[in-house]
Amino acid sequence: MAKASGEGIAEVADRIDRVANGPKEGVWRASIGTTPWLLAHTTPVSGLSLAVAIRGLIRQDRTLVERKDRRPCCCS
Repeated sequence: MAKASGEGIAEVADRIDRVANGPKEGVWRASIGTTPWLLAHTTPVSGLSLAVAIRGLIRQDRTLVERKDRRPCCCS
């Protein structure tokens, strides 16, 4: 989430667990601060953890609403 939000190492270093109330595995929606997220976590094999965080407004049918701010991606 730190990379997706553009906050990077500052959010990693503050040691705040932003998804502590989420399930150990599965897909869920959460608002962290004022930002809505679609989150997923699974352990496909022992010792391997896979997590996905998608930022944006999520409809009940889990489709993503297009963002209007057009902020450049931090990953390019």
